[in-house]
Amino acid sequence: MRLALRFTPSGVLGWLRSFVGYEGPIDMPGMAVFRFEDGRVVEMWSTWDNLARYRQGGILRWLAIIWFAGGVVATSLLLGFFDFTVMVMR
Repeated sequence: MRLALRFTPSGVLGWLRSFVGYEGPIDMPGMAVFRFEDGRVVEMWSTWDNLARYRQGGILRWLAIIWFAGGVVATSLLLGFFDFTVMVMR
């Protein structure tokens, strides 16, 4: 069975999503597989396209911002430490 879930985040996630420029509902496709036995469902497997949810929800953009900021901080600390050790060794 093919499924489609449509929802609009609210609360903190909704605010963060609007902050990076995303508006409107999120459309997330999915799929479910059922196994029947004697006319009853005995097993069900389902999967959702989480990448579509992350992309439409602005999460990937936030991760890119955090990754970039972390890289800047780590580089600054590393270079600062390097300069400090070079100054001490002279």
